[in-house]
This record gives sequence, structure tokens and C-alpha cells, in this order.
Amino acid sequence: MKENQISFTAMMTAYIRGIHSKYANHKIFNDFLAYELVPEEQKKLIEKIMPKEALMNSTASITRSRYTEDCFMKAIETGVEQYVILGAGLDTFAFRYPDLLKSLNVFELDHPATQSFKRQRVDKVGWGHPENLHYISIDFTREDIVNKLNSSLNYSALSKSFFSWQGVTMYLSKKEVYKTLANIPKVTPSGSMIVFDYFSVDEFDEETTSTDLKKKEKMMNKIGESMKTGFDPASMKQEMAELGLNLLENLSPTDIEKRYMTGLNVSLKAHKNVYFALAVVE
Repeated sequence: MKENQISFTAMMTAYIRGIHSKYANHKIFNDFLAYELVPEEQKKLIEKIMPKEALMNSTASITRSRYTEDCFMKAIETGVEQYVILGAGLDTFAFRYPDLLKSLNVFELDHPATQSFKRQRVDKVGWGHPENLHYISIDFTREDIVNKLNSSLNYSALSKSFFSWQGVTMYLSKKEVYKTLANIPKVTPSGSMIVFDYFSVDEFDEETTSTDLKKKEKMMNKIGESMKTGFDPASMKQEMAELGLNLLENLSPTDIEKRYMTGLNVSLKAHKNVYFALAVVE
């Protein structure tokens, strides 16, 4: 992504969450604020690239958001005091749960251009910025979360935390992904958790990747946000262990469908080759 370029994927995923919440008869995830956060001109641009029907059927953004917040709500019961959103984009959690923020600190880490745009949009729609929401700018390809979080006066490396990393790993190199994951145990105590999504290595195999994801890959290449990295689900547990993380869940597309789409009476499918992982700091 270019230095001053606002993330198009952040805009698109927010819009997908928004139209799903606004129009879907059977809601998997209700992000009732996302639609308002995306400017009208950007909505029109997104719909030129992807038809509204395709956006409505784009389940990866919806299910990973639902999974992340399901896991986080359970984690709060175990004493989590901080919610760290890596690559936050246009996330609206802090605005949807004002009561939780009375006793919870939320940290949004993202590229400076995208974060600046998000803050301007929040001002534009008049939501106001919650006192316990903290913005930290970061370039994941050049900077690390250790220095960024430790430099925040509001962050405590001694407090149990929950990390969310949605829709980012596939745009980084494997080395960059491992670096960020390895840094999490350095800034948070044992028992803290992280949820992230990833592509399996099959996504980058011409014979096994899905048609929809091929189209998306071509589109993202055109706008300078290329997808480049996949992982082997079978070796994920061992790889996480080497980074100081214990893999608790590693949901396959079939698992995701069973958990979030069974009984909806609609023809929705989980995205092929997209997995959700939940890990705990050892």
C-alpha cells in the first residue's frame, strides 16, 4: 500500500458489514454503524467494482467479525481488560458498546492514512471519540507492535488483553506475519488471546483456489493491495507454538458454515480457503 493511500479493503469490508446489517434478512453479524461510516462516493465506487448481490454474499468479512467478537465477549469473562485491534480499518466496536468501554480500554492500530480517514469520518457523522478508545498509527511492514504499544501511556503490558487481527495477514509477507505474532507474548501476559484469519496455501494454487477469490485477487492487484501469503492449516498449531502461542481453534470453511450459516434458510457459503484461528499466550 502506498504511503498516503487509504486502505480500499478497509472501506470495502466496512461496507460489506454495513449492507449485511442493513439489508440481510438473516443477520450473521449486526454492525449497525458501519454503513454510515462509509462515504456515499465510496459506496458507489465499491458497487462499480463488485455488484451489490456479490457484496451481500461476501461472508468472510461478516463471519470473521462475528467470530472475533464472540471470542472476545467470552474472554471478557476471564478478566480481559484491553482490546487491541490490529489493522482496525473502519471498525465500530468502540462505538457499538459504549457501556463496555467504561471498564475496558480499546486500542486501534492501523496505517496512518487509513486511521486519519477513519477519525475524520467519525467527526463527520458526529459520533464523538470515546475516552477509552486509543488510536495508534503503525505500518506493519516497517514497525512493530512492541514499541508502538509500549509507547502508549494507556496500554499496560501487565494487563490481560485480547488481540484481533482481521483481514490483514494475506497482504503481508510470511515473515511480517510471524514477526507480529511473535511480538504479542512480549507485550501481554499469559492467558491473553488473539484471533486472526488467514488464507490456506491452496488459495495461491491455480488449481484449488476459488473463482471468486481469483477475481478479488486481480482486483486487489490493480489497486495496489496485493494478496501474497497463505499458511498450511495442518502445521499451524506447531508454528504457533514456536511463537509462544497455543492454538485453541483453527476453523475451516466447513466449521465456519456449521457454526454461523446452518439453519439460515439462505444459500450462503463460507469462502473457500479462508480459516479463522484463536490462540492464547502461553
